[in-house]
Amino acid sequence: MAINEHARALLGPTPVVAVDCGAARGLLPHWLNLANVAQLYLVEPDPEARPGIELALRRDGVTSKVEILQEALSGKGGPRTLYVPPARSSASLLQPRMEVALEYGDRANLVPMREVTIETRPLGAILDERSVAAVDMIKLDVQGVELEVLESMGAQRSAGLFSVELEVGMHDAVVGQPPLAAVQSFMEANGLELFDLVPKHTHLNRDGAPNYYHREVFGTYPNAPTIAGRLWEVDATYFRRSDLAIQGGADDVRKLCFAYCVYGFFAHAHRLAERARAASVIDRGEESRLQREVIAWHRRLHRRVAPANVLGRVVRKLSEKTTVDANAPPAATRMDY
Repeated sequence: MAINEHARALLGPTPVVAVDCGAARGLLPHWLNLANVAQLYLVEPDPEARPGIELALRRDGVTSKVEILQEALSGKGGPRTLYVPPARSSASLLQPRMEVALEYGDRANLVPMREVTIETRPLGAILDERSVAAVDMIKLDVQGVELEVLESMGAQRSAGLFSVELEVGMHDAVVGQPPLAAVQSFMEANGLELFDLVPKHTHLNRDGAPNYYHREVFGTYPNAPTIAGRLWEVDATYFRRSDLAIQGGADDVRKLCFAYCVYGFFAHAHRLAERARAASVIDRGEESRLQREVIAWHRRLHRRVAPANVLGRVVRKLSEKTTVDANAPPAATRMDY
C-alpha cells in the first residue's frame, strides 16, 4: 500500500504516536493510514504471531516508524492466569463463566479450557522504557482487560489521548469485565467523547451446540435474519473533545484532524479547522491547508470504495425486486385491454 501522502501532509511536522494492543493481524485497514506517518508500537503477547505480523507489515509497505513489542499487558503487571481455550485468539486474563459462555459459544472452541501462568507488564512501564511520554492514538483488543491497560498508562498519558478504539463486553460471560458505564466514566474524566458504537451480536445455543435453535427448533439456517441475536460486545470509538484540542493549540488541532480522518469523520475534521481559525489558534492559510488535505484524503478513500458501494446498491435493488414475502398477499394482475 502506498503511503497516504494526504495524511502526512495534514500533520506536517506534528508527530503522532500510536499504540495497537493486540496486533496479531497486523495493521487493520483504517490504521494503514498511519503507516510510515505515525510512530507505531504494535503490542502482541503471542510469539507465534510475530512472523505473521512482520509479513503483513512487509506486504503493506510499512518500512519505518514501527516497533513490534512481544508483551502481555495487564493493569499492575506481575504473574497472571491466562485462560486459554482451543480457539487461542480468545485467550483472556479474565476467568470465563462457562455456564454463560456455553449458552452462546461453540463447545469445540471453549473446552478444554487451559490455565497458564504468564508474566504481564503495565503498558506505562513499557512506554517508560522507550521514553514515550505521550500517546496520541490507541487501539485495544485484549479480551476484556482494555480498561485496566488504559489505566496502566498513567494519568498524564491518558489525559493526552486523541482517539481510543476498544472492545467493550455487554454480557457477564467473564468475571470482572468492566461494563460500558465504567469505560464511559474513564473516557469522560480524560476529556474524550463517544463517537461510535459498532455492535456485535451472538445467538443462543444449547450446551455449546452451535445453531441448535436455528436448525433443531426453527428449521432454518445459521444466522437466519428472522432470529435475533443478543448484543454481545461493541467496538467503541472515542475522540478528544474538540474544545480541548483547540485550547491545546495548533499541534493538537492537527492531531485531532488526523484522528478524525483515520476513522472517516472527515466532516468533523473540516469543521475543526474552521473552529480553530475562528478561535485564532491557526490562521486562514492553515485552515485552508488543513481543509484541502482533509478533502483530498476523503477523495482518495472514496475512489477506492465507491465502486464496491455502487455495486452493492445495485445488488440490493435487484434482490428487493426478486424477493417475495411468502406471507404477503398476491400482487394485483395487470390487465391489458
